[in-house]
Amino acid sequence: MGFFADVSAWQAMVFGLLLLFVLDWLSFLPLFKSLLAKEEGIIWSPWQQPWATAIPAIWLAGLVATPFLDGLWRVASIFLVWLIFRKIFILNRWKSVRRGCGAPGFMSHWAALWMLLIEVGRQIDSTGWLVAQIFAALKFDFAVIMLCAGSYKISVGFLKGNGMEFGRVNPIWGYHWHHFVGKNPGGLYPKTMNVLAAAGEVLAGILLLVPHPLPQLAGAALVSLSFFYVSLFIRLGRLAWLMVLLPGFYLPEVMSTAQMSTPYVQLSPLWLFLAAAPFWLFMVLLPFLKFTQYYNLFANRTLPQPFQTFFVKVANFIPVIMWRVFTPDVINFFLRISQVDGARKTVLVDEATTYSYKNWKNPWLKLRFLHVTESIAIVSVFTTLKYFPSKPRLFEEKLVRYAKSVAAEVSSPCRGLEFEYISICKTRDKWEFRPVLRFFVDLTRGQVVRQVLDPEFNPRQPALFSPVRESLRPGSFEPARLK
Repeated sequence: MGFFADVSAWQAMVFGLLLLFVLDWLSFLPLFKSLLAKEEGIIWSPWQQPWATAIPAIWLAGLVATPFLDGLWRVASIFLVWLIFRKIFILNRWKSVRRGCGAPGFMSHWAALWMLLIEVGRQIDSTGWLVAQIFAALKFDFAVIMLCAGSYKISVGFLKGNGMEFGRVNPIWGYHWHHFVGKNPGGLYPKTMNVLAAAGEVLAGILLLVPHPLPQLAGAALVSLSFFYVSLFIRLGRLAWLMVLLPGFYLPEVMSTAQMSTPYVQLSPLWLFLAAAPFWLFMVLLPFLKFTQYYNLFANRTLPQPFQTFFVKVANFIPVIMWRVFTPDVINFFLRISQVDGARKTVLVDEATTYSYKNWKNPWLKLRFLHVTESIAIVSVFTTLKYFPSKPRLFEEKLVRYAKSVAAEVSSPCRGLEFEYISICKTRDKWEFRPVLRFFVDLTRGQVVRQVLDPEFNPRQPALFSPVRESLRPGSFEPARLK
């Protein structure tokens, strides 16, 4: 029975990942139409791409079939899943307003890619040496991700009391926002959580880099426990649970059982060396790729050519991203959405209905907006105001495209949508939700009309302590204007 013939630690790890991917597939059901459409919101026929309607079935078939397959068939099944993930989560990252589903999509692709590479290694080397090299690269990559996540949080003010607390009170991110919105923003608990979130990830990354099992296991436990805790409060979807499970790659039993295999073909030592070389090269390149990103953003400068272009292209191809998950620039606001037809306004999405678990008036739309990738999609549209302030047309194009995808979920003909921008503000002892802007999207003309509600609010202004400034293009941190 393939997978179930010998349930080793490696097989259990793979099964856990596949189970999360299946649950993720189920949560995507309300989003598939907009996720796979060629252009968000246009009338689908079907979904503008006939092959797109088959992707969910192929996606699920690959996940379900993998445990029952052996050898090259298992490799082929995982490859199929990875290929779909690559197309949706990576190649569409800079093409779609959904941003490839953000960090959750990135980590799903990350997990599928390493799972595929390890299975390939198992099929061409019975000694387990190649699998050990792949595990070394995987562990190094994951440790760097944690270091980057923590160091960026420190750089944007988490240690100064400005960070996670916005997510807990934000209806689109926090499960218990009703509870936290009545608490003191500057209390001991939010300050402690910010320090633990930032410093904990840095510490975990350092421990994971130590070439000894005990520190690595301590770092892995720290990552798993921290994301389990976060999953109870923050709507991160499968990202939180993936981050609970992925440190399992550091368990010695997982690698040792992955090394035990009956390969389809045994490569010679020379060919094994050549097969391992890309993983060694990756570990050498990764620090340079990360340095380039941080140098571009924080120093507001670029490397000499051709190094700058080379490192950016390599980082986008792999991909290697700057880990900016859940920082104030993306969690200090939310949107209320209404359907507007003449003088009639109908609320579609707001904190009293969509983000309240007591109201299930429009369940399909509600399930879509309760999905973490929908939060990422709508936030990514409006952070364009901060990330590309000199390109208002880019923001308007994104907003029109996104609005069309929302209108497609409405049963009656929809001529216009209103997006009300709510700024989440701290006072000395309480939180405030302040409507500061309204954007009316005329769907018949494809135009956006802006209404200013608070003249003192600047949507282009980065969050307090944020290093965000305009980049040359999406997918790059190269400054648009050099010093």
